[in-house]
Amino acid sequence: MKTKHTTGEWNAKDSEVYSLITGNTIARCDIGGKDETTEANAKLIAAAPELFSQVQQAKVILEAIDPENPAIKQMEKVLIKATSDCK
Repeated sequence: MKTKHTTGEWNAKDSEVYSLITGNTIARCDIGGKDETTEANAKLIAAAPELFSQVQQAKVILEAIDPENPAIKQMEKVLIKATSDCK
């Protein structure tokens, strides 16, 4: 599955998400101020590329061992949500 997001690992610091490869900012979660919630949001966003990859891999494995498992459809929905064009 081809993606359009910034590749590589992301990191969060001070409620900001940035690429470990380029150092460029990907997202800021501190609009309206920084607090525990904005830092937690940044950490969740920073984990997104790894989570995305793990869901892709888990789906392939699950399809091979239990193709009728309802979790496969849920994984497909999440992957589509992460890759579909914003409208």
